[in-house]
Amino acid sequence: IITKSKEFEPVPYFFKRSYPNWELSEETWEKDRIVYTRHQIRTPAKTLQEVIAVPDTDHGTAGVSASVREYLIKDESDIEAFIKYVPDIDKDTLAHMKEFCEWSHRVIGDKGIAAPWMWGGVYNKATELRDIQELMVDPYDDPELYEAFMGKILELQLKMNTEFAKLNGMALSMQGNIANAGMVSKSFFDEYIL
Repeated sequence: IITKSKEFEPVPYFFKRSYPNWELSEETWEKDRIVYTRHQIRTPAKTLQEVIAVPDTDHGTAGVSASVREYLIKDESDIEAFIKYVPDIDKDTLAHMKEFCEWSHRVIGDKGIAAPWMWGGVYNKATELRDIQELMVDPYDDPELYEAFMGKILELQLKMNTEFAKLNGMALSMQGNIANAGMVSKSFFDEYIL
């Protein structure tokens, strides 16, 4: 048995609570059987906002992947605010990860392994925060800012996934499917993603 929980992957810790210089508010509503969630994050530089949506399936929305209706990162000033103010992983998130790993190991026992979903490839995470059409031209418009943005996501990803790997001790599941040959050329991939 391989369990693949999504406890930590779809909603990053920085969309779950406020931090210094990162004040989070969340609003949820339903319209035409679609459940919307708005995250607003006030930083000293500006307010960032995203809206995600999931269909109401009559059985709840747990396990249903959300689609982004409004991306958190819309322009260069949003990228700059994100890089400057997005918080590092905190002790409460680490404690939750530890409790989750202990619980999943007890449940699975010697019948299999826990391979929870974690943040996937850096480009995958970036496309959840910024419209992929914008992301694909960013390295041409402002290569330094693009590199800084991707570098920040990589830094956060490495911290989160490394800590979870230590706590879980079995395996992690990670996706890296967005930057594929249907989307980008080999030269674009090699220069701006790899």
